[in-house]
Amino acid sequence: MVELIAVMVIIGVLAAFGIPRLMDNASSTDAYAIEVTSALHRAQKSAQAHRRLVCLEFGARTLTLNIASSNPAPSTGCNSALQGLEVNGYASKDANLTASLALRSFSGVSLPSQSMLYFQPDGSLSADVAGTLPVSATVTISVPNTPQRQVLIDGTTGHVQ
Repeated sequence: MVELIAVMVIIGVLAAFGIPRLMDNASSTDAYAIEVTSALHRAQKSAQAHRRLVCLEFGARTLTLNIASSNPAPSTGCNSALQGLEVNGYASKDANLTASLALRSFSGVSLPSQSMLYFQPDGSLSADVAGTLPVSATVTISVPNTPQRQVLIDGTTGHVQ
């Protein structure tokens, strides 16, 4: 009888703490923010290691990484998938989740809203293939009724936080 009561207490504690965590949208936001941070780290390190341009294409719930087949990059940008990634390797299945991209220019040039960014072979971030528009970026990840998460990219160093 004591064992039965102990098991019931343990199940009650797990239900009290575990079920709300499983139902929490904040965990979805946090998980996707970690995925985006990991993808950006990988893209920046791949650009430096291969000495090639790496293209980042942001969607509402996806991040696609491609790499240029040669250095200097062709004018069309990246033409090969980054090795080791499946199509939409960084994608969220949460239909409520959205990710938005905000850019800051160092030169004061007005930047159009865009979904493409480029890690240059030196690891810096730019808004164009040639690397003439260096930018810093903020990726804001949100789900309704939960705190937003932001991933920051320093354009000069490529540092992601």
